Parts: sequence; structure tokens; C-alpha cells
Amino acid sequence: MPYKDPEQKRNYDKAFQKEYSKREYVKKLRREEVKKWRLEHPEHCKKLCKKQKARRRGLGSIFLNNPFLGSDGHHIDKLHVIFVPTELHESIYHNVLTGYNMDVINAKVYEWLGFIPL
Repeated sequence: MPYKDPEQKRNYDKAFQKEYSKREYVKKLRREEVKKWRLEHPEHCKKLCKKQKARRRGLGSIFLNNPFLGSDGHHIDKLHVIFVPTELHESIYHNVLTGYNMDVINAKVYEWLGFIPL
């Protein structure tokens, strides 16, 4: 927007800079609040991060049992999730996307559940 009066343009530029710096300050404050909240609530953040990663990877969330205290969600395939104890879930490294060790971990999970799949 061209201004005929240079003073008018200077005033506009000052007002723009002031508003812009206010927005940047608010953004910075918001980032600091989020960081502080994350430090105060690590367990909640861990659960949120796992959910977000699963969504991003395109894994489904059809739960076959209910979550319980000290459980992790284990994808037996790309859609279905079984909640198992964290110790069991972390005992064997596995990857549902590549299929690495999925037969081993799934056998342990089925054994823990007490049934053998057909």
C-alpha cells in the first residue's frame, strides 16, 4: 500500500514491527509453557508420543483387550493391538512394519494370553 506521506509509512512500519514482535513474544512464551508442561508430565507425554507415532506410521488401533496399569500396546499386525505387560513387550526387539521378530514376539504374547492362534 503506497503512502504519499513518508511519516505515515514510518508510523505504519513501527506499528507493524510492534505487533510482529508481540506475536513472536507470545509464541516464545507458549513454547516455554509447553516445554515446562512436558517436563512436569513425562508419562502423559510418552503415551501421546506413542499414539502420534502409531498414527503417523499408519498403524490401526483395533484393541483386542483393555489396557491395564503397566501395559504397552502391542500390534500383532498393522491393525490389531493387544495390551501386554511392558516387560514382555520390551523383552524382544520387533518391528511390525518389516516383520522382524514378529513371529517370536507374537508367540510370547499368545502364550501370555493363554491361547494358540489357528
